[in-house]
Amino acid sequence: MNDIFDFDKVIIRNAADTQMHSYYPDNILPMHLAETNFLSPSSVRNKLSERVALGHYGYMPINDQFSEVIKNWFNNRHHLKIYKEWINYSPSTGSAILYGIELSSAPGDEVAVFTPVYHAFKKIIENSGRKYRPLPLHLDNKCYSIDFSYFENTLLSGNVKILLLCNPHNPIGNVWADGDLKRICELCSKHDVFIISDEIYCDLIYQKKHRSLLEYRKIVDDNLMVCVSPSKTFNLSGLRASAVIIPNPIYWDIFNSILVRYKSNDRGIFGITALQAAYDSGEAYLDMMLDYLSVNLEMMADFFSEEIPELTMFMPQFGYMAWIDATVLEKKIQMPCDTFLEKFAGIGVRSGHVFDNGDGFIRMSFGYPKSILLDAILRIRQAVKQFC
Repeated sequence: MNDIFDFDKVIIRNAADTQMHSYYPDNILPMHLAETNFLSPSSVRNKLSERVALGHYGYMPINDQFSEVIKNWFNNRHHLKIYKEWINYSPSTGSAILYGIELSSAPGDEVAVFTPVYHAFKKIIENSGRKYRPLPLHLDNKCYSIDFSYFENTLLSGNVKILLLCNPHNPIGNVWADGDLKRICELCSKHDVFIISDEIYCDLIYQKKHRSLLEYRKIVDDNLMVCVSPSKTFNLSGLRASAVIIPNPIYWDIFNSILVRYKSNDRGIFGITALQAAYDSGEAYLDMMLDYLSVNLEMMADFFSEEIPELTMFMPQFGYMAWIDATVLEKKIQMPCDTFLEKFAGIGVRSGHVFDNGDGFIRMSFGYPKSILLDAILRIRQAVKQFC
Protein backbone atom coordinates (compact mmCIF):
# COMPACT_ATOMS: atom_id res chain seq x y z
CA MET A 1 0.00 0.00 0.00
CA ASN A 2 1.30 3.46 -0.88
CA ASP A 3 2.39 5.30 2.26
CA ILE A 4 -0.02 8.12 1.50
CA PHE A 5 -2.78 5.80 2.71
CA ASP A 6 -0.87 3.70 5.24
CA PHE A 7 -2.43 5.01 8.42
CA ASP A 8 -1.27 1.90 10.30
CA LYS A 9 2.32 3.07 9.91
CA VAL A 10 3.83 4.02 13.28
CA ILE A 11 5.85 7.24 13.08
CA ILE A 12 8.71 7.69 15.50
CA ARG A 13 8.34 11.13 17.04
CA ASN A 14 10.23 12.72 19.92
CA ALA A 15 10.53 15.91 21.93
CA ALA A 16 13.11 17.36 19.53
CA ASP A 17 10.76 17.46 16.54
CA THR A 18 7.23 17.77 17.91
CA GLN A 19 5.55 19.91 20.53
CA MET A 20 3.23 17.02 21.39
CA HIS A 21 6.07 14.87 22.70
CA SER A 22 7.93 17.73 24.37
CA TYR A 23 5.10 18.29 26.85
CA TYR A 24 5.54 14.98 28.73
CA PRO A 25 8.50 12.78 29.70
CA ASP A 26 9.41 9.95 27.33
CA ASN A 27 7.43 7.33 29.26
CA ILE A 28 4.11 9.15 28.70
CA LEU A 29 2.12 8.64 25.48
CA PRO A 30 0.79 12.11 24.59
CA MET A 31 -2.84 12.04 23.41
CA HIS A 32 -3.82 15.58 24.41
CA LEU A 33 -3.03 17.64 21.33
CA ALA A 34 -5.30 18.25 18.33
CA GLU A 35 -3.14 16.74 15.64
CA THR A 36 -2.95 13.28 14.11
CA ASN A 37 -0.05 10.87 14.27
CA PHE A 38 -0.24 10.14 10.55
CA LEU A 39 2.08 11.22 7.79
CA SER A 40 0.83 14.12 5.70
CA PRO A 41 -0.13 13.23 2.11
CA SER A 42 2.78 12.24 -0.10
CA SER A 43 1.60 14.84 -2.66
CA VAL A 44 2.24 17.54 -0.05
CA ARG A 45 5.61 16.10 0.95
CA ASN A 46 6.67 15.83 -2.68
CA LYS A 47 5.78 19.47 -3.38
CA LEU A 48 7.73 20.56 -0.32
CA SER A 49 10.73 18.51 -1.45
CA GLU A 50 10.59 20.13 -4.88
CA ARG A 51 10.53 23.58 -3.30
CA VAL A 52 13.46 22.77 -1.03
CA ALA A 53 15.43 21.51 -4.03
CA LEU A 54 15.23 24.92 -5.71
CA GLY A 55 17.69 26.17 -3.11
CA HIS A 56 16.43 29.75 -2.84
CA TYR A 57 13.91 30.88 -0.25
CA GLY A 58 13.23 34.56 -0.77
CA TYR A 59 9.93 36.33 -0.44
CA MET A 60 6.93 34.40 -1.72
CA PRO A 61 5.11 35.95 -4.70
CA ILE A 62 1.40 36.67 -4.31
CA ASN A 63 -0.69 35.17 -7.08
CA ASP A 64 -4.16 33.77 -7.74
CA GLN A 65 -3.22 30.13 -7.09
CA PHE A 66 -3.70 30.49 -3.32
CA SER A 67 -7.27 31.76 -3.69
CA GLU A 68 -8.03 29.48 -6.62
CA VAL A 69 -7.27 26.21 -4.80
CA ILE A 70 -9.26 27.32 -1.74
CA LYS A 71 -12.23 28.34 -3.86
CA ASN A 72 -12.14 25.05 -5.76
CA TRP A 73 -11.77 22.94 -2.59
CA PHE A 74 -14.82 24.44 -0.90
CA ASN A 75 -16.85 24.30 -4.07
CA ASN A 76 -15.98 20.66 -4.82
CA ARG A 77 -15.77 19.29 -1.29
CA HIS A 78 -18.51 21.26 0.43
CA HIS A 79 -20.60 22.55 -2.49
CA LEU A 80 -20.02 26.03 -1.10
CA LYS A 81 -19.81 28.80 -3.65
CA ILE A 82 -17.25 31.40 -2.71
CA TYR A 83 -15.31 33.92 -4.78
CA LYS A 84 -11.58 34.49 -4.95
CA GLU A 85 -12.12 38.14 -4.03
CA TRP A 86 -13.42 37.03 -0.61
CA ILE A 87 -10.25 35.11 0.31
CA ASN A 88 -7.21 36.45 2.11
CA TYR A 89 -4.14 34.94 3.69
CA SER A 90 -3.40 34.63 7.40
CA PRO A 91 -0.32 33.13 9.05
CA SER A 92 -2.53 31.09 11.40
CA THR A 93 -6.13 30.74 12.48
CA GLY A 94 -5.27 32.22 15.87
CA SER A 95 -3.83 35.29 14.14
CA ALA A 96 -6.90 35.53 11.92
CA ILE A 97 -9.21 35.49 14.95
CA LEU A 98 -7.15 38.17 16.68
CA TYR A 99 -7.24 40.39 13.58
CA GLY A 100 -10.96 39.73 13.14
CA ILE A 101 -11.59 40.86 16.71
CA GLU A 102 -9.65 44.04 16.02
CA LEU A 103 -11.50 44.86 12.80
CA SER A 104 -14.97 44.57 14.37
CA SER A 105 -14.69 45.80 17.96
CA ALA A 106 -12.90 48.17 20.31
CA PRO A 107 -10.92 47.56 23.52
CA GLY A 108 -13.30 46.88 26.39
CA ASP A 109 -15.99 45.32 24.17
CA GLU A 110 -17.16 41.78 24.91
CA VAL A 111 -16.60 38.73 22.73
CA ALA A 112 -19.09 35.94 23.42
CA VAL A 113 -18.17 32.25 23.12
CA PHE A 114 -20.21 29.06 23.64
CA THR A 115 -18.48 26.86 26.21
CA PRO A 116 -16.83 24.37 26.67
CA VAL A 117 -14.62 25.57 23.85
CA TYR A 118 -11.05 25.50 22.52
CA HIS A 119 -8.99 26.92 25.36
CA ALA A 120 -6.94 29.39 23.27
CA PHE A 121 -10.04 31.46 22.46
CA LYS A 122 -10.06 33.02 25.93
CA LYS A 123 -6.39 34.00 25.73
CA ILE A 124 -6.80 35.51 22.27
CA ILE A 125 -9.78 37.59 23.41
CA GLU A 126 -8.13 38.83 26.58
CA ASN A 127 -4.83 39.56 24.82
CA SER A 128 -6.75 41.76 22.38
CA GLY A 129 -7.98 43.98 25.20
CA ARG A 130 -11.53 42.69 24.89
CA LYS A 131 -13.60 40.91 27.53
CA TYR A 132 -14.32 37.21 27.35
CA ARG A 133 -18.05 36.46 27.76
CA PRO A 134 -18.79 32.73 28.16
CA LEU A 135 -22.13 31.31 27.03
CA PRO A 136 -22.44 27.93 28.77
CA LEU A 137 -23.96 25.21 26.62
CA HIS A 138 -26.71 23.09 28.19
CA LEU A 139 -25.80 19.43 28.70
CA ASP A 140 -28.55 16.82 28.83
CA ASN A 141 -28.24 13.09 28.14
CA LYS A 142 -24.83 13.40 26.45
CA CYS A 143 -26.10 16.19 24.19
CA TYR A 144 -25.03 19.84 24.24
CA SER A 145 -27.46 22.53 23.14
CA ILE A 146 -27.63 26.32 23.04
CA ASP A 147 -29.83 28.15 25.53
CA PHE A 148 -31.13 30.74 23.10
CA SER A 149 -33.01 32.71 25.77
CA TYR A 150 -29.79 33.14 27.73
CA PHE A 151 -27.94 33.94 24.51
CA GLU A 152 -30.34 36.73 23.55
CA ASN A 153 -30.45 38.14 27.06
CA THR A 154 -26.65 38.33 26.93
CA LEU A 155 -26.79 40.17 23.61
CA LEU A 156 -29.41 42.56 25.01
CA SER A 157 -26.75 43.99 27.30
CA GLY A 158 -25.32 45.80 24.30
CA ASN A 159 -21.73 45.05 25.35
CA VAL A 160 -21.22 42.01 23.12
CA LYS A 161 -19.85 43.08 19.74
CA ILE A 162 -18.60 39.71 18.47
CA LEU A 163 -19.66 36.09 18.63
CA LEU A 164 -16.65 33.81 18.20
CA LEU A 165 -18.17 30.56 16.97
CA CYS A 166 -16.44 27.18 16.79
CA ASN A 167 -18.11 25.48 13.82
CA PRO A 168 -17.97 22.49 14.17
CA HIS A 169 -17.42 22.76 17.90
CA ASN A 170 -14.18 21.69 19.61
CA PRO A 171 -13.95 19.93 22.11
CA ILE A 172 -17.50 18.57 22.50
CA GLY A 173 -17.71 17.09 18.99
CA ASN A 174 -20.92 18.87 17.90
CA VAL A 175 -21.80 19.63 14.29
CA TRP A 176 -24.29 22.49 14.59
CA ALA A 177 -27.71 21.93 13.05
CA ASP A 178 -29.14 24.17 10.37
CA GLY A 179 -31.77 25.51 12.79
CA ASP A 180 -29.15 26.41 15.38
CA LEU A 181 -27.00 28.30 12.90
CA LYS A 182 -29.99 30.19 11.49
CA ARG A 183 -31.10 31.22 14.96
CA ILE A 184 -27.56 32.29 15.89
CA CYS A 185 -27.40 34.47 12.78
CA GLU A 186 -30.87 35.93 13.34
CA LEU A 187 -30.01 36.99 16.87
CA CYS A 188 -26.61 38.37 15.89
CA SER A 189 -28.23 40.34 13.08
CA LYS A 190 -30.92 41.66 15.41
CA HIS A 191 -28.35 42.89 17.92
CA ASP A 192 -25.66 43.98 15.44
CA VAL A 193 -23.10 41.38 16.52
CA PHE A 194 -20.24 40.46 14.18
CA ILE A 195 -19.55 36.71 13.80
CA ILE A 196 -16.12 35.12 13.52
CA SER A 197 -16.60 31.47 12.58
CA ASP A 198 -13.66 29.13 13.13
CA GLU A 199 -14.24 26.31 10.62
CA ILE A 200 -10.85 24.62 10.56
CA TYR A 201 -12.40 21.21 11.37
CA CYS A 202 -14.98 21.42 8.59
CA ASP A 203 -13.26 18.78 6.41
CA LEU A 204 -13.33 16.18 9.18
CA ILE A 205 -17.08 15.67 9.59
CA TYR A 206 -18.26 12.04 9.43
CA GLN A 207 -21.93 11.61 8.57
CA LYS A 208 -23.36 15.12 8.44
CA LYS A 209 -22.83 17.96 6.00
CA HIS A 210 -20.73 20.89 7.09
CA ARG A 211 -22.78 24.06 7.16
CA SER A 212 -20.54 27.06 6.83
CA LEU A 213 -21.67 30.40 8.23
CA LEU A 214 -21.24 31.64 4.67
CA GLU A 215 -24.49 29.82 3.84
CA TYR A 216 -26.26 32.26 6.19
CA ARG A 217 -24.41 35.42 5.22
CA LYS A 218 -27.52 37.14 3.87
CA ILE A 219 -29.19 36.82 7.28
CA VAL A 220 -26.37 38.83 8.84
CA ASP A 221 -25.82 41.08 5.81
CA ASP A 222 -22.24 39.82 5.40
CA ASN A 223 -21.39 40.87 8.96
CA LEU A 224 -19.08 37.88 9.37
CA MET A 225 -15.69 36.34 8.77
CA VAL A 226 -14.85 32.63 8.31
CA CYS A 227 -11.49 31.07 9.17
CA VAL A 228 -10.31 27.97 7.28
CA SER A 229 -7.12 25.95 7.15
CA PRO A 230 -5.82 22.55 6.00
CA SER A 231 -3.76 22.24 9.19
CA LYS A 232 -6.01 19.89 11.19
CA THR A 233 -7.03 17.91 8.11
CA PHE A 234 -3.59 17.16 6.71
CA ASN A 235 -1.36 17.53 9.81
CA LEU A 236 0.22 20.81 8.68
CA SER A 237 -0.07 22.95 11.81
CA GLY A 238 3.67 23.60 12.07
CA LEU A 239 3.79 25.15 8.59
CA ARG A 240 1.72 28.19 9.61
CA ALA A 241 -0.55 28.99 6.69
CA SER A 242 -4.30 29.55 6.77
CA ALA A 243 -6.96 31.69 5.15
CA VAL A 244 -9.97 33.84 5.88
CA ILE A 245 -13.10 34.27 3.81
CA ILE A 246 -14.66 37.73 4.11
CA PRO A 247 -17.47 38.49 1.63
CA ASN A 248 -17.86 42.13 2.69
CA PRO A 249 -15.24 44.15 0.72
CA ILE A 250 -15.01 46.84 3.42
CA TYR A 251 -14.17 44.28 6.08
CA TRP A 252 -11.81 42.54 3.68
CA ASP A 253 -9.87 45.78 3.17
CA ILE A 254 -9.71 46.44 6.91
CA PHE A 255 -8.47 42.91 7.56
CA ASN A 256 -5.83 43.33 4.87
CA SER A 257 -4.67 46.62 6.37
CA ILE A 258 -4.29 44.89 9.74
CA LEU A 259 -2.15 42.19 8.09
CA VAL A 260 0.08 44.90 6.67
CA ARG A 261 0.23 46.83 9.95
CA TYR A 262 1.47 43.79 11.86
CA LYS A 263 3.76 42.67 9.03
CA SER A 264 1.74 39.47 8.74
CA ASN A 265 1.12 39.68 5.01
CA ASP A 266 4.39 38.06 3.91
CA ARG A 267 3.53 34.50 2.93
CA GLY A 268 5.86 31.71 4.00
CA ILE A 269 7.08 29.62 1.10
CA PHE A 270 6.62 26.22 2.70
CA GLY A 271 3.28 26.93 4.36
CA ILE A 272 1.77 28.19 1.11
CA THR A 273 3.28 25.31 -0.86
CA ALA A 274 1.77 22.78 1.54
CA LEU A 275 -1.63 24.49 1.68
CA GLN A 276 -1.93 24.63 -2.09
CA ALA A 277 -0.81 21.02 -2.55
CA ALA A 278 -3.21 19.76 0.14
CA TYR A 279 -6.24 21.55 -1.26
CA ASP A 280 -5.27 20.69 -4.83
CA SER A 281 -4.72 16.94 -4.41
CA GLY A 282 -5.61 15.83 -0.88
CA GLU A 283 -9.17 14.60 -1.28
CA ALA A 284 -8.42 10.88 -1.71
CA TYR A 285 -6.14 10.98 1.34
CA LEU A 286 -8.87 12.69 3.39
CA ASP A 287 -11.54 10.15 2.41
CA MET A 288 -9.29 7.27 3.43
CA MET A 289 -8.33 8.95 6.69
CA LEU A 290 -11.97 9.55 7.64
CA ASP A 291 -12.71 5.87 7.04
CA TYR A 292 -9.75 4.93 9.22
CA LEU A 293 -10.75 7.33 11.99
CA SER A 294 -14.32 6.01 11.92
CA VAL A 295 -13.06 2.50 12.67
CA ASN A 296 -10.82 3.85 15.44
CA LEU A 297 -13.75 5.73 16.92
CA GLU A 298 -16.04 2.70 16.94
CA MET A 299 -13.33 0.51 18.46
CA MET A 300 -12.64 3.03 21.21
CA ALA A 301 -16.32 3.70 21.95
CA ASP A 302 -17.18 -0.01 22.15
CA PHE A 303 -14.19 -0.70 24.38
CA PHE A 304 -15.01 2.10 26.80
CA SER A 305 -18.67 1.06 26.97
CA GLU A 306 -17.89 -2.61 27.64
CA GLU A 307 -14.59 -2.49 29.50
CA ILE A 308 -14.32 0.93 31.15
CA PRO A 309 -17.89 2.01 32.04
CA GLU A 310 -16.45 4.45 34.60
CA LEU A 311 -15.57 6.69 31.60
CA THR A 312 -18.47 7.84 29.42
CA MET A 313 -17.37 8.68 25.91
CA PHE A 314 -19.40 11.13 23.83
CA MET A 315 -19.50 10.17 20.14
CA PRO A 316 -17.92 13.06 18.21
CA GLN A 317 -19.49 13.97 14.88
CA PHE A 318 -16.14 15.14 13.50
CA GLY A 319 -12.43 15.05 14.01
CA TYR A 320 -10.18 12.78 16.05
CA MET A 321 -10.69 14.08 19.59
CA ALA A 322 -12.95 12.22 22.03
CA TRP A 323 -14.81 14.14 24.76
CA ILE A 324 -15.08 11.87 27.80
CA ASP A 325 -17.08 12.31 30.99
CA ALA A 326 -14.78 11.23 33.83
CA THR A 327 -16.84 12.46 36.79
CA VAL A 328 -17.73 8.94 37.99
CA LEU A 329 -14.11 7.84 37.88
CA GLU A 330 -12.87 11.02 39.57
CA LYS A 331 -15.24 10.48 42.50
CA LYS A 332 -13.86 6.96 42.98
CA ILE A 333 -10.18 7.78 42.65
CA GLN A 334 -10.36 11.19 44.39
CA MET A 335 -8.08 12.92 41.90
CA PRO A 336 -8.39 14.63 38.49
CA CYS A 337 -8.64 12.05 35.72
CA ASP A 338 -5.87 13.59 33.63
CA THR A 339 -3.48 13.31 36.59
CA PHE A 340 -4.59 9.72 37.22
CA LEU A 341 -4.10 8.61 33.60
CA GLU A 342 -0.69 10.22 33.38
CA LYS A 343 0.47 8.63 36.64
CA PHE A 344 -1.03 5.15 36.40
CA ALA A 345 -1.63 4.54 32.66
CA GLY A 346 1.21 6.55 31.15
CA ILE A 347 -1.26 8.48 28.97
CA GLY A 348 -1.37 12.26 28.59
CA VAL A 349 -4.83 13.77 28.03
CA ARG A 350 -6.23 17.31 28.22
CA SER A 351 -8.25 18.25 31.29
CA GLY A 352 -11.76 19.47 30.51
CA HIS A 353 -11.23 22.27 33.01
CA VAL A 354 -9.12 24.27 30.55
CA PHE A 355 -12.01 24.45 28.07
CA ASP A 356 -14.29 26.31 30.52
CA ASN A 357 -17.54 24.60 31.57
CA GLY A 358 -15.78 21.25 31.14
CA ASP A 359 -14.93 20.22 34.68
CA GLY A 360 -14.97 16.45 35.14
CA PHE A 361 -14.22 15.80 31.47
CA ILE A 362 -11.10 14.95 29.50
CA ARG A 363 -10.24 15.31 25.81
CA MET A 364 -8.28 12.48 24.24
CA SER A 365 -7.05 11.92 20.69
CA PHE A 366 -7.81 8.80 18.69
CA GLY A 367 -5.93 10.01 15.59
CA TYR A 368 -3.33 7.25 15.93
CA PRO A 369 -2.41 4.01 14.21
CA LYS A 370 -4.68 1.27 15.59
CA SER A 371 -1.83 -0.50 17.35
CA ILE A 372 -1.02 2.59 19.42
CA LEU A 373 -4.65 3.39 20.16
CA LEU A 374 -5.34 -0.19 21.26
CA ASP A 375 -2.29 -0.16 23.52
CA ALA A 376 -3.47 3.12 25.07
CA ILE A 377 -7.01 2.00 25.88
CA LEU A 378 -5.71 -1.31 27.30
CA ARG A 379 -3.41 0.66 29.59
CA ILE A 380 -6.33 2.86 30.66
CA ARG A 381 -8.42 -0.21 31.45
CA GLN A 382 -5.64 -1.75 33.49
CA ALA A 383 -5.18 1.46 35.50
CA VAL A 384 -8.91 1.83 36.17
CA LYS A 385 -9.26 -1.83 37.24
CA GLN A 386 -6.53 -1.30 39.83
CA PHE A 387 -8.60 1.33 41.63
CA CYS A 388 -12.25 0.52 40.83
